[in-house]
Amino acid sequence: MNTYKITDIYLSSEKVSSGFEPFITKEKPEGDIITVKLTDKKPEADKKAKQIQTENFNVCRMNNGNWLFTSVKSDMCMEISPDYLNAVLYCSEENDVELALLLRIAIECRMILRGNLSLHSACIEKDGIALNFSGVSGVGKSTRAAKWVEALGFQFLSGDRPAIMTEKGIACGAPWDGKEDIHRNICRPIKMIFDVRRAPFVRVRKLSNEQAYAFLVKQIFIPMWDSEASMYAFMNLRRLIKNVPVCRLFSPPYGEGARSSFDIVFNNSQNILTEEKDMKIKDEFIVRNMMGEYMAIPTGDNIAKFDGSVVLNEVSAFIVN
Repeated sequence: MNTYKITDIYLSSEKVSSGFEPFITKEKPEGDIITVKLTDKKPEADKKAKQIQTENFNVCRMNNGNWLFTSVKSDMCMEISPDYLNAVLYCSEENDVELALLLRIAIECRMILRGNLSLHSACIEKDGIALNFSGVSGVGKSTRAAKWVEALGFQFLSGDRPAIMTEKGIACGAPWDGKEDIHRNICRPIKMIFDVRRAPFVRVRKLSNEQAYAFLVKQIFIPMWDSEASMYAFMNLRRLIKNVPVCRLFSPPYGEGARSSFDIVFNNSQNILTEEKDMKIKDEFIVRNMMGEYMAIPTGDNIAKFDGSVVLNEVSAFIVN
């Protein structure tokens, strides 16, 4: 049974997916060791146990207190202790993707209990530092990261989901990486985390701690089935924000945008602006399309406070909605 090291966590498993190969280690473990053993008997949950469904797996609490994770795409499943250190894995067929998913769950959950996180982002590195490009799916974070690689000589550390050591602000490669399939066993201190936004111009604006939290809480892995681990995830995120600057990056998806962004971040930090406060829609207003016109109509107590309604154009209605 080989041993693998991800951040400061060790995995000892009889079976792993192909992405784990670069993380094999011969050093003596000096931290948490997750042990995964194979079983021929498929773990079965109590029929009355509440099933929590996610996109890739179902999870429930077993009578013995362990968690049971079941793949939605195969019969593969894993029973693991509440501290995510001891697991048994059932897999009657070879499925590298599903195996990586179940092992990732165990490692990410234990990472959280140790004070670390997994961040949905494209991470690049050069000259001993890392940058993370994060944002909603489809915004172009990987595209912009790739332009830094192409135009400025950076290399990908992780294409989709690096592990983050929050106390030290360090990004580490991980054995899972989605469609990008990048598995580099290196760690680098993070210079900045970007909230990527599409724009025909280049601007870098530093977010307040609260703005950074509101953004990143949607980009980290949170095991919502486990209230204690979820609480630790939120605490870890607060720690990360204190140790690493988070900036909103407005940039076009081409090489000149990468060079201009680099120049601001590394050579002209005085040009990093402070982001304005986020807009907030007042409560107790609803938007309706009435005869081709968008109207903001007061509801509740606002009816007495606000005499009439507001006619909105299409852009205003889009923003409110």
